[in-house]
Amino acid sequence: MIGTPNSSEMETPVEEPESNPDNDEGGFTKVGKTLVRKNHDLLGIKNKDGNIPIVMAAQFGHVDMVHFPYWLTEEEDLDPETSEQNQGGKLLTMCIVAQIYDVALDLVQRFSGLAIASETLNTVATRQSAFASGTQLVF
Repeated sequence: MIGTPNSSEMETPVEEPESNPDNDEGGFTKVGKTLVRKNHDLLGIKNKDGNIPIVMAAQFGHVDMVHFPYWLTEEEDLDPETSEQNQGGKLLTMCIVAQIYDVALDLVQRFSGLAIASETLNTVATRQSAFASGTQLVF
């Protein structure tokens, strides 16, 4: 109802949504899974900056939205030899920044050239959390 709430409406507590792995980020993971199941080609569509959806998900730290489509993303979209605009390198860097280390490790194991790229090395070297001592390496 639009207008000024009455006293009983003001006293009614707002319930927090239940924690549900399929309902994270307002249900985007659930919607994303449904869309991708219907059309796998969505995983290769680039935004205006030239990034595929999984790179954007990692950039914003949406762990579930990285894990689900990672295994469905075409290898040529991540392979530095075949992907335009180095999507695999961008994903690796974003996963390191977002601390999604399982995907980062798998990327390095699949495409070893990504591990020695200067951007990747710089990202790892400047992440204090990447080192047990918390020491930041400077080059």
